[in-house]
Amino acid sequence: MVDKSSDTRTQNKSSAPILDSQLDPNRQPTRRVPVWTVIVLLLVLGVISSIGLGILRHGGSLNQLGQTLKVINSRDSVVLVESQGDIIIMTVERGQYRELRVVNTTSGTIEDVSRGTRSIKSPALSHYGKLIAYFILDNQMTELVIAQIGGNADTLVSNDQFSELGKQQSMEDLHICEWSETWWSEGDGHLAFFGCSDKNSLIIVQSSSGGDPLPLSATKVESDSPRTLVWLSDTILAYVQPEKDIDKVWTIDISTSQKQQIFGP
Repeated sequence: MVDKSSDTRTQNKSSAPILDSQLDPNRQPTRRVPVWTVIVLLLVLGVISSIGLGILRHGGSLNQLGQTLKVINSRDSVVLVESQGDIIIMTVERGQYRELRVVNTTSGTIEDVSRGTRSIKSPALSHYGKLIAYFILDNQMTELVIAQIGGNADTLVSNDQFSELGKQQSMEDLHICEWSETWWSEGDGHLAFFGCSDKNSLIIVQSSSGGDPLPLSATKVESDSPRTLVWLSDTILAYVQPEKDIDKVWTIDISTSQKQQIFGP
């Protein structure tokens, strides 16, 4: 009579996996690497490869740019202002003057935008990175200038226009507030900034395509303290208006001069 249980034990024993330690008693069992570890390593290698390709692709222009910046920085004081895409705008102080430069990080070229010896202030790059607005403050001259990158620089508001605006608003010696910045509207259609005279200030809006500046009389206050504004659209902006010991926030539509308080008692 055949012992079937013995055959079954033999089959089960032969079908069991043979461990490395069974083949060689001195050999340690093989450790399996978790799948997630392999995935992480592949991702890291992918990122490193992408960075390497980027450096190879742009290495020439970045090296050229780096060498150019070193030359400038060794002679002058450089301040990086802002960037948009591959465009960086910076100011360079040469003695008593502050000049404006535009750097293209792709080509490695540097453009002299201010093109002169007059000092510039508060440069602002448009949202689309094609225009730069800045102030000229030199020898008691106040001007708002807009420059097209790679093109011409045109004066939008001249010193004479500021004088005329001052007379209209009963603000003698109207000029750009020393603390004012230049703010681009959402669609780059307008520029806004603050004008000061003695102890008064108000918002002035200028179309980026030219024309006469628009003083917003409703924003005039008896204070020359620094304040700020932001554009909500191409025609509506919000601004801070100090009243006695309280700062309030208003919005104003530059096309209708309609105001609305949105913050404050």
